[in-house]
Amino acid sequence: MATPDQPAAKPMAVPPTRAELIIYALGNAAVVMGNGLINALQFPIFNMVLGLSPGMIGTIAGISRVLDALADPVMGQVSDNTRSRFGRRMPYIFAGGVLSMLCLGIFYWCGEGWDSTAILAWFGVLLFVFNLATTVIGVPYYALGIEMGTDYDQRTRVVAYRSFMDKMLGILANWYFRFTEMFAHALNGARWLAGLIAVFGIGATLTLVLKNKEHRYAAVAKNSPAPEGFWSTIGSVLSNPVYLRLLAIWSILTLNTGVFSALGLYLNVYYVYGGDKAAGATLGGVIGTLGLVLSTLAIPFTKFLCDRLGKHRALVLALWLYIGGSILKWWCVNPNYPWLQLVLPFFFSIGISSIYIVMSAMQADVVDMDELRSGKRREGMFGAIGGWVMKMGGSLAIALSGWVVVWTGFHVAHGANQPDGVFFAMRVCFSLIPAAGSVLALWAIRHWPLTRERCEEIRLTLTARRAAAGE
Repeated sequence: MATPDQPAAKPMAVPPTRAELIIYALGNAAVVMGNGLINALQFPIFNMVLGLSPGMIGTIAGISRVLDALADPVMGQVSDNTRSRFGRRMPYIFAGGVLSMLCLGIFYWCGEGWDSTAILAWFGVLLFVFNLATTVIGVPYYALGIEMGTDYDQRTRVVAYRSFMDKMLGILANWYFRFTEMFAHALNGARWLAGLIAVFGIGATLTLVLKNKEHRYAAVAKNSPAPEGFWSTIGSVLSNPVYLRLLAIWSILTLNTGVFSALGLYLNVYYVYGGDKAAGATLGGVIGTLGLVLSTLAIPFTKFLCDRLGKHRALVLALWLYIGGSILKWWCVNPNYPWLQLVLPFFFSIGISSIYIVMSAMQADVVDMDELRSGKRREGMFGAIGGWVMKMGGSLAIALSGWVVVWTGFHVAHGANQPDGVFFAMRVCFSLIPAAGSVLALWAIRHWPLTRERCEEIRLTLTARRAAAGE
């Protein structure tokens, strides 16, 4: 019941329809499939086919991501404060989606006769423009998702739909390398894939822009206070200690998965299958597909855990699954029993999928907490700073990933006949180090303050405040 000095709260905003959620989830295809193709093929095509150093590939990719990451907070500020007849999110989603897919379409059209410097320059420039375009679409896209969630549970529902579609599209990424091996020259296969994905990504972007809408835009445009300065906004967002803890967890997991993940491809091709690229690609495709299927099936279970236990407790369980899966890699990556790796997705893949579902929903709760404190609605800036931290961590991870391969002593010219200790070092980096690092994330989630009860109190207070403002 409302107190005498507090106006009665309006009913909770109408949740998004199922059709809106499906269209929204599909609208991320340009980012998911584009990143999936580049990440899946950057070492197979540019190292194994074109002969570039894996260290240089990782360094160029990392530098590109660092430069791109600087645009995230700018994009968040711009999107939050845009006022146009098309909304504050949709114009950028359209522009970023189209530009990213145009870059992807020509990404693998470097000349085979070019020298290594020219190929690296082509790779670096196009990758930077592609990453910048995904920032233009990604920051407002994730802000739109936060706006669509109407309460503690609806936010998990929005993220669940988005995660389900991401997994469906991500399944394909596990077979990109295998698909290129079906062509007489893998580079031609990469060009075909890039063109097909570009067409599909543009179509998905246009569907989102034309069919969905920004539910709260009219109220925000009418009642929002004057825009804050760029640095003031960043300082205010980063003064939130709860959000800083969330960023710490993201950073840890981004580094854990990014620095060492490329080793899995090399271990399967050269350690497990003795240099047979097709066999290694097939095993990787099957394991990756199983992982995405299981993580997709785990989405409703993750939502159930969030609804019953609360998001923070669901996150702890997911972290333990991730750690267990990392440890099991030590025994499961085995040349005597290659298919033993099918055990891993039941732990590792389900764990990492659940982690990112829960954390995305938790970020929306933090946005409400910030509005209660500041009176401003800054979905874009929160998403942008989160994106910046993940990209900076991802940039460092990408830059280090190639050098980790070099550091272990691996040389592609030696094939399966690597010097003693090389495969041992690769297995340690692939399994045990990520498991140890993830324990830090468990420490960061201790005593999480945004429980269901606290989030409901915040929502009711904000609803009453908006009612008083005439929203």
